[in-house]
Amino acid sequence: MAEYGAILEMVFFRVKPSTVYPTTSQYGQIIELLFQEYPSLSLARENMSAGQVKKLWIKRLEYKFQNLRKRHKDEIPEIKKRGKYTRNETTQPPSGKAAPMWGLINYLPINEHSEDEETITKHKQWLQTEATKKYPNISRVQAAMDMTLASRRLWIVNEQPTIKSVREEYPWLFKSEQQVVEMKRLLGAESEDYEKRFKRGLKNWSLAMVRYGRKQKKSRLPNCFQHISDAIGLSRDASKKDDLMATAALLVLPSLFREKLDSFFEPNEDGTPYIRCDEENKPTNLEFGHAEDEVFEVVLDDTVLTSCKSFLSAVMLLIAGIYMFSIVNPPSLSKSFTFLEKVVLGLEDDQPLNRSLITVVAKLNALK
Repeated sequence: MAEYGAILEMVFFRVKPSTVYPTTSQYGQIIELLFQEYPSLSLARENMSAGQVKKLWIKRLEYKFQNLRKRHKDEIPEIKKRGKYTRNETTQPPSGKAAPMWGLINYLPINEHSEDEETITKHKQWLQTEATKKYPNISRVQAAMDMTLASRRLWIVNEQPTIKSVREEYPWLFKSEQQVVEMKRLLGAESEDYEKRFKRGLKNWSLAMVRYGRKQKKSRLPNCFQHISDAIGLSRDASKKDDLMATAALLVLPSLFREKLDSFFEPNEDGTPYIRCDEENKPTNLEFGHAEDEVFEVVLDDTVLTSCKSFLSAVMLLIAGIYMFSIVNPPSLSKSFTFLEKVVLGLEDDQPLNRSLITVVAKLNALK
């Protein structure tokens, strides 16, 4: 947000008479003083503890100091005297990898490709041009997206640009295949493919979730649940059977936490993402779950992030959007999303497990 940048710039000029190169401990002390002056900045957020919020603000401050040192390098004697300004200073956090946030190894990664501002700009321009081509060079796209990851994450996390601005800068983030790859980047190079990880994690719990659904009153679940539940036993294709089971499990999930399935499809006042589709493809339709055309759209801030053919894919890409753009979960489905993130995807952070989540996991374990 713009006001965050203004606050951090004010801090820079307050600290400048003493130093424009604070130590790691000094950055921490500055943030503590900032929190005393602006207490609302220190409040814990969805999926972030108070300690993680402090670490995030320290990173924001480091990033702001880097940018302002570059901007004022000819005016501040300390910068000239030190001679430590480098071309790629704004693309690399000075204190190494950030502590894992939201369970992501690369929430704020370091620049491991020795890219500077000039080369990153060239990569972005090439990516923007390649996105308009009918037959783009996907292998080069992957490489360029890898090389711009650190810069991209710093920009998204620290500057909080609008979704439309991100689309202009990085159009490939709005293609479903690249969203899956971007999640793998965030999860770490050694991690499993995001789609495989999501489906494998869901498969561990889907049978228990479907068993739970079959025991509920029909009025508690959408009409299509019974239809999909019956189709599971009739399918002879293992992959299709797994997808049917996963879809049925997702239809049951909100009811486990007394949340509403319809919340997946309703725009949120706070701007968090949702799934948009026409009425005939909502849960009231017996064919709900998979369509021949891309009828499901993941929408954020009135911008379509991606479109896909199945509810299963839409939920998977909805989560990817939340992590790619560093936004909070939809409040009306917060417990369901926490289950998907912590239990299905196995993302670990320092946030304690919610009691209702522990209760649901125990209930499902008893149904396995």
